[in-house]
Amino acid sequence: MARSATSTFGKRLAQKKGFLLAVYALLAAELAIASMVANYIRKNPDVQEKLRKYYWLRLLVTFAVLIPLVFVPGLPIAVKIFLFTCIAILIGASSMAASKYIEADTIRGALIATASVFVTMSIFGLGLAALGVDLGFLTWILFAGLIGLIVAYITLLFVEVSRTIAKVIFGFAVTLFSIYIAYDTNMILGRDYSGDFVQAALDFFLDVINLFSSLLNFGSD
Repeated sequence: MARSATSTFGKRLAQKKGFLLAVYALLAAELAIASMVANYIRKNPDVQEKLRKYYWLRLLVTFAVLIPLVFVPGLPIAVKIFLFTCIAILIGASSMAASKYIEADTIRGALIATASVFVTMSIFGLGLAALGVDLGFLTWILFAGLIGLIVAYITLLFVEVSRTIAKVIFGFAVTLFSIYIAYDTNMILGRDYSGDFVQAALDFFLDVINLFSSLLNFGSD
């Protein structure tokens, strides 16, 4: 049984080799763009201050770009990559807009932890796929957790809570997005993306960005 599962995994991996290379190449490029934007914002306090004043506008624009990318079918790949890049720029800017009160060491630690978790959970997801374990059963469980997290985040915007409760929420977010990385890695071999490597890369990108943000909030005072 294990040998059969491994053989099937090997065939899927060979079939999707080019697709996976495109996914990870685009993911690396978009993360690099987000990082460069974030670094620029952090080094320019005046720009950082202006962005901080327009939190809701940044949020609305990000969702306005994200919604067609996720929900509008049949968009040309070039258009999807353009929208993806816009999202990377917006998220890179937003991630540093509130970083004035976060220590550089905390940001560095969150970056290292994010990279470590991504590699570890990706390997874990691939390992489960090699053993024939399909994580599809987690789809609705993770979705329910995501909805609960969104509700918690909205609550944090309007209700002052203790640092302990906030840490619990951010700790849950770290756990959720870590599992999402393993889930997306596992599912990418079985899900039919019809060659849409942009959607697969976007799934990973959102996992990584949300994980980094959660680690940043969890580690800050």
